[in-house]
Amino acid sequence: RPAPAVVAAGCVSFGKSVDGMALPCAATGTMRRLFVVSSPGLERCLERELQMLRVPGKMEAAAGGVHVTGTTESMWRIVLQSRVAESVRLRLGDPFHARDERSLAQRLEALPWEQCLDLGSGFLRPLVRAISVSSRLYHTGLLEDLASAAIERRASGTPPEASAEPLEVRLQLKHDECQVSVSASGQLYQRGYRKAVGDAPLRETLAAACVLTSPLLRRLTVAEHSDEELVVWDPFCGSGVLLLEALGIALGDPPGDRHRRYPFASFPDHD
Repeated sequence: RPAPAVVAAGCVSFGKSVDGMALPCAATGTMRRLFVVSSPGLERCLERELQMLRVPGKMEAAAGGVHVTGTTESMWRIVLQSRVAESVRLRLGDPFHARDERSLAQRLEALPWEQCLDLGSGFLRPLVRAISVSSRLYHTGLLEDLASAAIERRASGTPPEASAEPLEVRLQLKHDECQVSVSASGQLYQRGYRKAVGDAPLRETLAAACVLTSPLLRRLTVAEHSDEELVVWDPFCGSGVLLLEALGIALGDPPGDRHRRYPFASFPDHD
């Protein structure tokens, strides 16, 4: 059975494509550990949205987002269909203890980089960003250099001088516990439809959360069944982002940009 595309106005739309957007194919049985980032305070809203979209997998809201354990399908469906998610990170391996440079370098080199990086002839050096909180290894520049060196030791190809945008690797060290993630989405609030931007614009993900937590969807359902016209009026619309998000939700239009190549498309197992 084809995967459900979107849920809007109380109806579920099914199909192998979402409004002209071809859905990716991959080894959907591969289990993934994901962290879906949300704006502060919207963790439960994001969790409810993912449940409403029927994203497969186990979910648990946490500070800053939602932990998802699911398949490859879970990953790309969140990237293409979630309106509240800020970004999606693929967890690489389990968290590990690292109190010194040597142990960190060894554990980094042992990570399954082949899950998300082409380590052969198509190798492209990723962009590494590090964060350290209350840890013995606190110099983020050193952490980034160690991660980059570990990846290059695993790679057999030579990085080209000019190529596509590199993947982003995130190394987070907290109380000497290290977790490495790879961005599967980029910044999801960048929908691709907004050309004119006013002063202090409302971010698209926040606008979508406002719509999803308002009575709008319930009012749409009532209007549909009673054959009434529903008008959404925003007297402070600015660049119109709140109305555009409401319209997209009402029409069941996925937020993913059809012309954008998301980072997960560069993973070796993506087809």
